[in-house]
Amino acid sequence: MRRILSRGPDFIVEIISPNDRSREKIPFYGQVGVRELLLIDRDPWGLELYRLHDGRMELVGQSRLEKADVLQSAVLPVAFRLIPGDARPGIEVSHNDGIQKWVA
Repeated sequence: MRRILSRGPDFIVEIISPNDRSREKIPFYGQVGVRELLLIDRDPWGLELYRLHDGRMELVGQSRLEKADVLQSAVLPVAFRLIPGDARPGIEVSHNDGIQKWVA
């Protein structure tokens, strides 16, 4: 009998709040087969992109205000980076087509 393995979601976003356990869940996401995880931290502001590799979530990049690296998703046709904003930083989401961009 052939066994079919289920997978977790392809992409998850977690917003880190004070005293939460978002980072403690990273190994769990790897165990259930989440392909990518984007962590949004607000203190200090930053983005972290994790990708599934051999059953484990591995950090593939960070974007901070002082070093706004572009984080290219391997799952979605978009990239993310943190950008300065008036009241607070924004998250620029750019489509792989090079034309479409949004700020959240």
